[in-house]
Amino acid sequence: MDNILHYLASLVAGKDIATDMRDFELGRTLHLSIYHDNVKDFCQLILLELKPSEIMIRKCALSTSKTVKTEAWSCLSKFKWLRVLRLIWEEDLPSWITSSKNLQYLCLENANAKVLPAEVFADLLLLETLDVQRCILLEELPSKLNNLKHLRLPQHTLPKNLGELHSLQTISPILFISEEGDGRGIGELEHLIELRGILRIHKTENIRSIEEFEKSKLKEKKYINDYEMERGRKSQDRD
Repeated sequence: MDNILHYLASLVAGKDIATDMRDFELGRTLHLSIYHDNVKDFCQLILLELKPSEIMIRKCALSTSKTVKTEAWSCLSKFKWLRVLRLIWEEDLPSWITSSKNLQYLCLENANAKVLPAEVFADLLLLETLDVQRCILLEELPSKLNNLKHLRLPQHTLPKNLGELHSLQTISPILFISEEGDGRGIGELEHLIELRGILRIHKTENIRSIEEFEKSKLKEKKYINDYEMERGRKSQDRD
């Protein structure tokens, strides 16, 4: 089904959508998908032949591997108009992301990433949506995402620094309360006064006291329509 939808979209958009180097058209391509086999050739083209003003790409999906050297990704600092980025990577998060100052939506996929370095996100002042749902071992979020409004979290974990995201409006799909505490409990919601919609909270057995729950100030958040609270399966089995 996804292939059919992509084909139909390509017919409508023409060269607006590129999935390999043959489709890439100077000054026309707006949506780009580049995966392992094409990364080196594409980066060479960008570095040697194109000026930043000639690159009109708004949306980009990139998949890298250990065979692609970090410096090769420096070419992507020329993506001045980039708004939407989906990045699959294996090692360190590429530092060129910090030059994508117009980025509004960022989806990151790395099964081994534990920390997202704050310096990479320091200049992403327009970033509104961060999807780290597939960063399943993530332990810490960048603390200075002042304008972030929407956060998609991995299942079964609550990274640190959630409470620093004061502009946050939605947390999805589910907020998992960590049994470890240490800045990863329900109290992290205290200053998130912009939260809205329906908030789903799982593993409530890890809320250690009434005082800890009240610290979250859930009942004072005027934009939240409802919140659903559920205990973990192991806790339910013990009951």
